[in-house]
Amino acid sequence: MIKPLLIAYFLCISLSMFSQENISTSGGEATGSGGAVSYSIGQVVYSTYIGSNGTLSEGVQQPQEKITYVYNDTWSPGDPNGVASTGDNIVIATGNAIINANTSCNSVTVNPGAALTIETGATLTISNGMILESASTSYSSLILDGTVAGTLTYERHVNINGSGTTGSNDLVSAPLTGQDFASFAAANPNILNTGTLYLFGPFDKTIGDYVIYANTETATLDAGIGYRTGTTDNGTVSFMGTAENGTISNAIENSGPSFEEWNLVGNPYPSYLNVQAFLNHDVGDGVTNLQLFDASSAAIYGYDGNALDGWTIYNLSTTNASTVIAPGQGFFVSADATKTVAYDLEFTPAMRSTGTDDDFIQGRNVELIYLKLNLSSGNDTCRTDFYFNANASQGLDVGYDAQMFNNSASGFSLYSHLLQDNVGEPMALQALNLADLNEVSIPLGVNCNQGEQITFSIAETTLPESVTISLEDVVANTVTFLDNSDYILTPTTDLLGTGRFFLRISQDALTIINNDLDALNIFSLNTSKELVISGKLKEQTILELYDIQGRRVLSTELDATLLQNRMSVSNLSTGVYVVQLQNNEEQRSQKVIIN
Repeated sequence: MIKPLLIAYFLCISLSMFSQENISTSGGEATGSGGAVSYSIGQVVYSTYIGSNGTLSEGVQQPQEKITYVYNDTWSPGDPNGVASTGDNIVIATGNAIINANTSCNSVTVNPGAALTIETGATLTISNGMILESASTSYSSLILDGTVAGTLTYERHVNINGSGTTGSNDLVSAPLTGQDFASFAAANPNILNTGTLYLFGPFDKTIGDYVIYANTETATLDAGIGYRTGTTDNGTVSFMGTAENGTISNAIENSGPSFEEWNLVGNPYPSYLNVQAFLNHDVGDGVTNLQLFDASSAAIYGYDGNALDGWTIYNLSTTNASTVIAPGQGFFVSADATKTVAYDLEFTPAMRSTGTDDDFIQGRNVELIYLKLNLSSGNDTCRTDFYFNANASQGLDVGYDAQMFNNSASGFSLYSHLLQDNVGEPMALQALNLADLNEVSIPLGVNCNQGEQITFSIAETTLPESVTISLEDVVANTVTFLDNSDYILTPTTDLLGTGRFFLRISQDALTIINNDLDALNIFSLNTSKELVISGKLKEQTILELYDIQGRRVLSTELDATLLQNRMSVSNLSTGVYVVQLQNNEEQRSQKVIIN
């Protein structure tokens, strides 16, 4: 290493060769004409004094000052726009910073929860790259309308692996795109792997299952595609590539050997994505993204880390105008085959947003009117949700109701059935009208094993204090007010389906349903072409079925010893029918649709 004293000596010799009117150097820059002169080599500045005879009288080494511009809702020590130099650093700590002029710097760091917007016409030139950071509950945002000259890296949090290379762990998308997987895998050894196989891959519609990539996979990480993955350390993985700022299309399908309607997609931008802007976006001819989804599952299904029910559902019931999805977040959507053959799912720059929220692992609620009901057994817990708003009804409301993922209620589960036009689909989320807060009885479906103690409880609620919530068990002939206590029982037989439990919501705690037939759940099963009467019969009951012209097409006596009576209607044409139940004291009629 050349010592500072020697550098000053050589500098004296070099400068003595020139007059004070013509100062020039090699490997640096000197300025001045007599008196004080500044001379720089790299990042070191030398202050000199040149006498009248042009000789250097003294030299002092001074380090060139580097500035770190920090944004905490305001710039400090000043605004770097058009001012910062290549030796300076920029840190976005909190808030939403804007670059609106051509600016150069050494590096840019955007902390979790902070955001940076580069406006149209502005170029940010970065010598040592930009890093976008995230934590388990907060993510950074980049909204790029201008240009970044330099490398971009998004350090995206990924949930820890919980159950091996075939387990469900986290659903992500690439916040920066164009990187091939082999390079991505080499840079991120904390992705669960065997050395050659990585827990990372898309959902392949042709096989109806997830793909597991090998470390030699050359496929690029494309925009708008979702991937399943998991880490060994609950840490971050680094994505490098391009920040998308255009419209991204995804050709979702209803096809394949299994999970036919489901497609794994993802937020294609390194920013948050506004949920309602995404759902309501017009893809052409007045058709929205939401209308591309299957009617009974018109929603975003995000994996929430729960091994049982596992899904956070975003639709028009559960979100408001500010609800967002995190950068690099993958999620499932269903596909209506009649619509997706003509239209593709679209993401647009107008959907980009800033935010400080987490991903689906933690989940957040907006200020809506809802009730979340839990069912637990030992270490197992599942949930079903009810939302109340002015746009919903007791039937199927597209974009407000949502069935269980893949319409599956297998294993330990809790769900509900629609009050009207029920076709036996297990609902994970049922939307009801605000008027239903006055009085409604909702059939619950429960699947659990004999001898296994189960507990019904309220997980969360924002229902008004004047509303009471009770659970009726028609077999045990009990009513439990869940506002005050949980309902605990140990079933003596396996529980499967609806008919035994009803959730009652009422403005009057003393309201009692005296009509036993009202406690029955009546619906048709399209898959097996059966009519189902589910619930406890307390006396002899006759069922009669009428078509829309009022002609009786079926009459039968129900078996009071069964909790669920089923009868084939395979000989009947598709259409609307009316079920009439009658015993010695009561009568009930209900419309059903047979497909």
